[in-house]
Amino acid sequence: MESVDKEQLNWPLPAAPFKQRLGHTSVKSQYSLFRLALNNIKAVQDQEWTHIHQQWLEGVKQHQLSVLGLDHAYADQPKSEPRSYVLMVITAQDFNQDSVDKAAQYARQHNAYVWYVLVDQQLRIQRRLPRHIVQSFAKARQNHPQFLWQQLDTENRPIHWVANAKCVLSARGELMVESAMYGVPFVALAGSAQTLLATLNHPASTHRYVKHWSAAQIQPLLLATWLHPETEIYHPETGQIITPLAAVSWLVSQMKGRQRTPRHLVAFDVNPYWRPCFRAFFQGSRLRFLHHDTVTSGIERHETQLIWGSRERLDAERPMLRVEDGFIRSVGLGALFAKPISWIVDKKGIYFDATQPSDLEHYLTTHTFTEQERRQGHALKQQLVAQSLTKYNTGQTTWCRPVTDKPICLVVGQVESDASLQHGSPHVCTNIALLKKVRQQHPDAYIIYKPHPDVIAGARKAGENEKKAQQWCDQIEAYVGIEHLYPHVDAVHVMCSLAGFEALIRDKRVVCHGIPFYAGWGLTDDQCLVARRGVQRTIDELIYAAYIWYPLYINPHSGYYTTAFDAVNVLANQKQSGQRFHHKITALVAKTVRQLAGVK
Repeated sequence: MESVDKEQLNWPLPAAPFKQRLGHTSVKSQYSLFRLALNNIKAVQDQEWTHIHQQWLEGVKQHQLSVLGLDHAYADQPKSEPRSYVLMVITAQDFNQDSVDKAAQYARQHNAYVWYVLVDQQLRIQRRLPRHIVQSFAKARQNHPQFLWQQLDTENRPIHWVANAKCVLSARGELMVESAMYGVPFVALAGSAQTLLATLNHPASTHRYVKHWSAAQIQPLLLATWLHPETEIYHPETGQIITPLAAVSWLVSQMKGRQRTPRHLVAFDVNPYWRPCFRAFFQGSRLRFLHHDTVTSGIERHETQLIWGSRERLDAERPMLRVEDGFIRSVGLGALFAKPISWIVDKKGIYFDATQPSDLEHYLTTHTFTEQERRQGHALKQQLVAQSLTKYNTGQTTWCRPVTDKPICLVVGQVESDASLQHGSPHVCTNIALLKKVRQQHPDAYIIYKPHPDVIAGARKAGENEKKAQQWCDQIEAYVGIEHLYPHVDAVHVMCSLAGFEALIRDKRVVCHGIPFYAGWGLTDDQCLVARRGVQRTIDELIYAAYIWYPLYINPHSGYYTTAFDAVNVLANQKQSGQRFHHKITALVAKTVRQLAGVK
């Protein structure tokens, strides 16, 4: 663990869900997002406050960012505040009787209780107090019984306590800056907070109590600290120097990812291989893993069930969150243990189950898209096409269009035991039935059949009579990546395969013989009616909803949340560099295990 210099100000990073690989990230960026030596503060006397600085401050306050971390970003404002309180934020090294006496003094002044939180040198909240601190607070309760000396409830977001305190007491300069941003009076205990006050020649530097923060005080303080030209700001994943605005944007993305999931989660029968992925995608929640046999007694009243796909919920009385692979998942197949970069989380249903609404369907039905959201959808469309990305990004890279004057129809097969067919294709639900129907509708077309990659890899069983596919098509393309077929075909026929959406992104005519999530919005030729979807949507709106708003994305190296655009870049780099040796070994082992166990 990196030690923190007391003569520095540090805005710590939340702990990365995955351990960083050696050499992937700069060592400087592993623990601090912002870092500044206190002896550099005097160099900014003539710096002016600009609209960029104001934008940074408004971003921090709007999203309630805190140096105390994002560990509980999903929590609401505490509902059981006893009354007004003063807040002590202390380290074991800074704690002494003087700090206790000052807390009592200001609690008496504000007629408030005393709440305290212990942090380590990296400002990470400690749930267990050393014995000498416990004894000191017990003594404080005896000497000052009129105050409620209580440890901060770590279930709640620290920033709520800072922003709503009558005053904050701390030796850390970081807490002084944070109190100033939220306009909270501050008491500087012996430490970097007092050093910072004295260095800035603040009017309160003698008595060490700042009662009111004016803009004339806050702006120089920020220019001298987080917005100082000498402040080191490194991107947590790339290690590259970034701007203060980019750093806040990264923190906001972490905050928004954590806000997507409930506070307490329980998952059942999760293979140990996949548990790190669960912890990364749900890093803002407290997650437990249980065996399904314990369902009747294992689920706590406050916990939400994590259900994979369309599996039956194990406790009908408890809330649930359905989980499924995202639409750009990995370079390699999930059935062969390729780690995912995106997952879907859905509180209403799941996107492939057409028998009931999902969060995605509800969003597309009710949301009013802004022009900025449409532009983002269009930009991602261009990026996906330029990088030739699909869900799994497997297969060979060369293919030539057949020499024929006939229109070419691409028919995309699916795994027939997959839940998406059971819940999303009520009439045509086998690959052979799909091929027969396309041949009947287009007797003169040149039909190319593309089997599902899981079937080709031997990870899942072929469909019923799928070996007879050649009787109903002109060509079977098993090993070419489907992204290399799209540019050369005239139409794509699917039941409810994601390939239809990928073809839409490439401006192809798509015929849906089932009810995928992208059908019913006026973009596809639908063979089945979707009564709930009567809204017309553009392709840019659909891309924004399905790729940007709906999934969660994580960086495969750190596990931090990332954006759809960054995820596309990561997958493009992985695809270009080719499948690594250890990924191939993992895939081989997974294939062997599935064959021994019997695939479906």
